[in-house]
Amino acid sequence: MPLLSLLGLIGCTDPTSLSTTTDTDTGSWVTTSQMCTEPPRKSACDNQASIVQGHAHVPDGVGPTTGTLVIAMMHAAMGDPDTGGHPHWLWTFPDVDLSEPVPFRVDMCEGNAIMWSEENCGFNLIALLDTNGDNGLAGPAMYHPAVGEPATLVPFDLSCHAEGATCLGTLELDCTDGDDCLQTASPGMCTCAEDTCESEAAICEP
Repeated sequence: MPLLSLLGLIGCTDPTSLSTTTDTDTGSWVTTSQMCTEPPRKSACDNQASIVQGHAHVPDGVGPTTGTLVIAMMHAAMGDPDTGGHPHWLWTFPDVDLSEPVPFRVDMCEGNAIMWSEENCGFNLIALLDTNGDNGLAGPAMYHPAVGEPATLVPFDLSCHAEGATCLGTLELDCTDGDDCLQTASPGMCTCAEDTCESEAAICEP
């Protein structure tokens, strides 16, 4: 199911035009294993647990380091595991230089329906460096990196019961093999958690 079909099926929490969301705030924060100790920006659903943040970095010698950072939040239990799952939302951060770690902050509740892991299981976060302008919500390639563009994929969960934002640390964009960088194992059936989050949309089975 394409992203536009999913958006039409489950609706938006705050209707907006279909355009790329840009966050140019590059403030820093101190991280623990899972949380960020500096409060992130306001959550679109008034729950800081919807925020995911980290740093993106291209290691020396991997490939280009300048372009547009694209962050795609994917539903691991939907879509094709060979390309990271099904997109929930995408964000772009233009004119970055990832030769040094660059911070990003994204919000699961921004743009699309509220879909916590309790009712929707795990997420994958794709980070890629777009060097030819074809990625993002408005781009024909969306979250698919071209061969030669640095990318990575990191799994995570988002629980409404978490105490704050999830910090993924520094993501090393060390793969340049196109969609091969997005391959994951099939997650199997998504089973509903005992503790509900009353998500606006749910894909889990009891």
